[in-house]
Amino acid sequence: PMAEFAMRFGPSELFWTAIFGITVITGLSSGAMLKGLFGGALGMLLSTVGYSTLTGEPRFVIHEALNGGIALVPALIGLFAVPQIIDLMADSHVLLEKLTFKPQKGMLRQVIKAHRSYLRTLGIGSLIGTIIGVIPGAGGQVAGLMSYDQTKKFDKNPDRFGTGDPEGVCAAESANNATVAPAMIPLLTLSIPGSPTAAVLLGGLLIHGLFPGPDLFTEKADITYTFISGLLLAQFFMCFFGLLASRYSHLVANAPNYMMFAAVMILCVFGSYCVQNSYEDVILMFILGVLMFVLAKFGFPSAPIVLGIILGPIAEENFLRGKMIADTDVGVFSYFFTGGLNLALIALCLLSLIWGIYSEVKYMRNHSRKAAAAN
Repeated sequence: PMAEFAMRFGPSELFWTAIFGITVITGLSSGAMLKGLFGGALGMLLSTVGYSTLTGEPRFVIHEALNGGIALVPALIGLFAVPQIIDLMADSHVLLEKLTFKPQKGMLRQVIKAHRSYLRTLGIGSLIGTIIGVIPGAGGQVAGLMSYDQTKKFDKNPDRFGTGDPEGVCAAESANNATVAPAMIPLLTLSIPGSPTAAVLLGGLLIHGLFPGPDLFTEKADITYTFISGLLLAQFFMCFFGLLASRYSHLVANAPNYMMFAAVMILCVFGSYCVQNSYEDVILMFILGVLMFVLAKFGFPSAPIVLGIILGPIAEENFLRGKMIADTDVGVFSYFFTGGLNLALIALCLLSLIWGIYSEVKYMRNHSRKAAAAN
């Protein structure tokens, strides 16, 4: 049934799905919605760098290293990790207070019990992650940001989000994890990978002569259900090793800043280079990181820029594909603004924008009242 649902998403539906994801920007920057929208626009602009996949036109190619555009992984590392590294370098002389670790009996039971208060958040994140995972091309980054935004919008105290509150972590991580298995649905039934990881699996299947489709569940059922069962078992092993490693996580918190930024910097360089075995990606990662560090000093958040980079190509490519189809048939307006799925997605886009603006106005009023009360 989920594969049949995914088949309904043509260029117009995927375009509106990307636009819906972009409207999330209004909720990611409480108190700085205009800066968030500017960041999203900057991210979409960066996503157009390189040769167009449909028209072949070069855009903003000021150096041959930009022919292939800005790769997502170096961009993510640069925008999220490099500014933190620069901050760690600035504070390298600061001596951190040592954290003491004392094992407590029954702590695991207490943590599981605490999750009862997050059931609504986990449900929202899992549902959003499942739906986004089935839709090809979106991925865990989009699901995590959308889940975080929706949970924040419907929370009675949205100001606590962004301060390290566990509920914000639950919202993003439950959606991110929920995209993994659904991404296999379009892969195994339609040969369409729903995520970068699924694309790697597709290559592995084809190398071994396994072609996704109905035959994979009948003639090759033994192999198919073996790795589906393996995916299920992996959840239990991840839980076991996660609990085992958590006992030693305090060692990372006690590491000096100068050791932390050196180790993280090595991982950033390694991760950026390995995507395409390109030194240009490493340089691009540093450039974006320094740019984000400067923007952060003026209050610009990084999440909207990342969302713009991820969703920009999806929106642009599907709009151009839809326009080509529409020009030969019913026309652009009818193609994009008719049909039950299109109208439902448009309604979600409008609701997301209206709610984002309402939340921003409410936040600004509460902030003004608190400032007036303090004076």
